[in-house]
Amino acid sequence: MRYLTLTLSLFLNSSSQAAPAPVNRLDSRLKPPATIERPRGVTIEQLRAQISASAEAAPRQQFINIGPMKDGRKLSITAEVKDSSSSAVYITPVGQDISIITMGRKLTLESVFLIDATIICAHFRKEVCGRLESYFDLVRSSRSLTDIPFLEQAFPELRAEASSSREDSALYYASLQAGIGSLVFMATWHEVGHAALHNLDDDTSDIQTEIEQEGEADGFASYMAKLSNIPTAGLAAAFLLDTVEEHLRGKTPVVHPPARCRAAMMATQTVQWLQQNEPAATLPSGNKERDNLVNGIYSQLSSSNVLVGLNPDGVRACKRYVLSFSSGVAKGISLIDQNTKLDSVVSGQR
Repeated sequence: MRYLTLTLSLFLNSSSQAAPAPVNRLDSRLKPPATIERPRGVTIEQLRAQISASAEAAPRQQFINIGPMKDGRKLSITAEVKDSSSSAVYITPVGQDISIITMGRKLTLESVFLIDATIICAHFRKEVCGRLESYFDLVRSSRSLTDIPFLEQAFPELRAEASSSREDSALYYASLQAGIGSLVFMATWHEVGHAALHNLDDDTSDIQTEIEQEGEADGFASYMAKLSNIPTAGLAAAFLLDTVEEHLRGKTPVVHPPARCRAAMMATQTVQWLQQNEPAATLPSGNKERDNLVNGIYSQLSSSNVLVGLNPDGVRACKRYVLSFSSGVAKGISLIDQNTKLDSVVSGQR
C-alpha cells in the first residue's frame, strides 16, 4: 500500500542549500533541508544566527499537484514563503483548481521560540510549563524577531533548565524541526483543504459559513496528517499564540473558531477518536450514529476544561467547530486516500 507523503521545505535554512529531490508522495517523515550545523550543545546565539540567516534567505516555492482525486479533479498548488514581517497564511485562486498559498516567513521563524520553550517544558514540567502562557504572550507582543527573547532571557532563573534541554544537539534539533514541520504541515494543508472542499471563487459574506469552512479545513488537514503518519498532537502548535491571546485579552476571533477549541482537537485524543470511527464520521449530519460520535467528542473536550472561561457564544462556537471539523474529515475521506497521486517539487529542482 502506497502512503501519501509530502516533503515540506521548512524554509529554516539558507538559500544556498540544495532543495530536496522531487517526490511523488506525501512525506510522513517531514524531512526538512538539513543545513543547521549540529555542535554538541546548542546556544541561543547559534539559534539567533540561524534565524537571522533564514529571514534574509531568498524566497522559495514548492509546486504541489494532487490527483486525480476521487471526484476526478486535480489540484495544482504553488506554496511560497515570503515577507519576514508577516505571519499570515492565505490561499488565492488563480484558475480552475489552481491556487497559490502564501505563508509569511515570520510564522516559521517565530515558531522556533515557541517550540524551543515547549521542548524545555517537556524536560522540566514543574519548573517551566507554568511560565509558558506568559512567555507566549511576550512572543506575540514583540514587534520584531530581533525583539523576541528566548525563554531564559525572559526568565533568567530558567537558564540551567534551558541549557540542559539543548545539551543533546541531535535530539534537540530533531524535536525543533519536528515541531516546526507540524506547524507548517497544518498551515499548508488547512489551505489545501479550502481548495479541495470549498469554492474559492465564492467570496461569501456569511460569517457563519466562513467559520464552518475553517473547521472543515482543519478536519481535512488532520485527515491528511493521518494518511502521512504524522501525530496530530503536534498540529496544535499552529494555534498556540492565538489561544494565549484569546485567553489573556478576551479576544474572540470573528471568522475563525476559538483557537483553544482548535488546539484541543489536535492535542487531545479527540482527533484519534474521530479517525478511528471514520465510518461514523462519513455518515450524513442528523444520523444517530454520527451525532453520537460528535456529541462524544464534544463531551471529551468539555471534560478537558477547554470550555472553562468561555462565554456562551464561545461554548456554542466550540460545539459547531466539532461538527464542521468532523465534516472536513468525512469530506477528505471522500476525496483522497493512500492511492491518490501527489507530486511535489521545490523550486530549483523542476
